[in-house]
Amino acid sequence: MEPSRCDGSLDWVWLNSIKKDVMKYLAIGLMGLAVGIVSSTPASACSQHDIHPCSSVRAADHYAHSGRHAPAPRYATSTQRHAARANNTRYAGRDGRPGRWCGWYMRQRKGVADRRYNLAHNWSRWGSPTKPRAGAVVVWRSHVGEIVSYDGGCKAVVHSGNDGGAVRTRERNICNAIAFRA
Repeated sequence: MEPSRCDGSLDWVWLNSIKKDVMKYLAIGLMGLAVGIVSSTPASACSQHDIHPCSSVRAADHYAHSGRHAPAPRYATSTQRHAARANNTRYAGRDGRPGRWCGWYMRQRKGVADRRYNLAHNWSRWGSPTKPRAGAVVVWRSHVGEIVSYDGGCKAVVHSGNDGGAVRTRERNICNAIAFRA
């Protein structure tokens, strides 16, 4: 199709179709440019409160100069997370009870002075190994309690602290426990 007619006037239908194509390709090009700019933003363009995921600056170094506390590190497993919190000074009560206090409660019941047993997982090394029975300490990955009654199978009545935020005696599944100690 030619852009003009014999009488010298322009063919507006042809020009409108060209204009739509040009606008479409221009919009696509601008979106591609915007994506390229955003994805190549350097770490220095982040705000003072952000740590760029690709930054070579460690978070601790960043926060040391800002006068703020660094966020808690992320751990690969819950055992590493619990071990990191075992030496933490945050407490839930005035009685020296840690925030996760099932191990602390078991220490009070068994008369254990060693504060390392505030961490539930450490009860897997306390005393000597035993089979599930009344009076045995049952240890899960992140909880500890004392078996009150056991009739075989996977269910036992367990007494423990910090079970839903309180001291409770209830039936629990012990098949996924990691240790039984006496």
